Amino acid sequence: MILSGCQNVDSGIGCYAGSADSYITFAKFFDHVIKEYHKFEPGKDTHEANLNVSELTVRHLTEQEASLVISSRIRVSRNL
Repeated sequence: MILSGCQNVDSGIGCYAGSADSYITFAKFFDHVIKEYHKFEPGKDTHEANLNVSELTVRHLTEQEASLVISSRIRVSRNL
């Protein structure tokens, strides 16, 4: 769970849940990490999903801001 963080001390968080059960088994640890890193308090805060694309708000970049962007990427992952 923390091996990656021990081997890569500059990794930011440095811990990974091995499975969904890890969030239950090690709840005291992961709840603290989630609260500190994501500012989301388990049991108190809730996640609200809105998949309606027509309600998506996007801040358009000015021409000067856009000229500073060389590339961008979106990373999506899911633990199966």
